[in-house]
Amino acid sequence: GYVGTNYYGSQFNTAAEEARFPTVEGALLEAIRRAELAQPAVSGCSVDICSRASRTDKGVHALASALCLRITHEFSCQSKDLKQCFETLKEYLPRDISVIHVFDVSDPEFNARFACQKREYWYYVPYCYLLQPDEQHAMRKLQSDGMSSKDPLACQVWVSGLPERTSIEELKDLV
Repeated sequence: GYVGTNYYGSQFNTAAEEARFPTVEGALLEAIRRAELAQPAVSGCSVDICSRASRTDKGVHALASALCLRITHEFSCQSKDLKQCFETLKEYLPRDISVIHVFDVSDPEFNARFACQKREYWYYVPYCYLLQPDEQHAMRKLQSDGMSSKDPLACQVWVSGLPERTSIEELKDLV
């Protein structure tokens, strides 16, 4: 997953565009290259994206995403420790990108986009923008009263993407 605030979307651009408009995939590919080349047995490396499960726009965050990468190595010896490469990769990733799992795919026709069984998008819209002007005024009054008003509008808060159980304190923080 990643926090997309500093990126111009997730999909890799050309190398020249990456310098001006960094993407999540660009940062990830660079971290993979650096991590691979840091391995004592690796003398050369290229990383290509074969497929992706989804894309995001500029500034959008993702809890999880999947990429299918082709990583070609030049080894100076015969051993290759995928777990060690994964641990090294974590050291090279920017703080706003994290890799959860890495594994080899034996099927050369594997496609992350078509293998993805579900995509879920949550859009957060401040609920005040969904209210009529008089309702917005009433909500501002509720907020200035510390949400202690007995106004029936206090029960008409529209919120999307909340967990099934939310405490009053957590709700106040969101509002």
